[in-house]
Amino acid sequence: MDKALVGNSYCRSGRERRGLHWRGFFLAFTKTQRRRVRRVLDTGPQAYYSDEYSLFISCVALTTIVLCTVDAVLTLRLIEQGLYEFNPVAAWLLQQGVVWFFTLKFLITAVGVVVIMLHRQFKMFGVRGYHILVACMAGYVALVNYQVWMLL
Repeated sequence: MDKALVGNSYCRSGRERRGLHWRGFFLAFTKTQRRRVRRVLDTGPQAYYSDEYSLFISCVALTTIVLCTVDAVLTLRLIEQGLYEFNPVAAWLLQQGVVWFFTLKFLITAVGVVVIMLHRQFKMFGVRGYHILVACMAGYVALVNYQVWMLL
């Protein structure tokens, strides 16, 4: 046998590559494995998790969270002008205080976005999570546009 014995395992180069190394830590964040479907069998009704997210879906998620914050600010501006909050949960949060309103509105949206991003290939209500996230962003775009229109 001409294989080199390193530790308790054989390796071809004579050097154990499976040990801890700083490069492995860096590559864990940059060279992940499951970006998209690898096999034809994965495209069926069985959904999958992936390690990476496309730039588009990441931008959709970030835009949704930013629009949630803009919605909260515009809601407060509209209430100052004499309008009222139509959503009963948000109205109750406003009664608790502005900090509670901002915090819980942001957390509910952020947790929802993260859960949908993790399950973006899974079907929820007969629709893939990916499309639900895009629809949520479109809904926030429409809501913020309506609020800006009301402020003008």
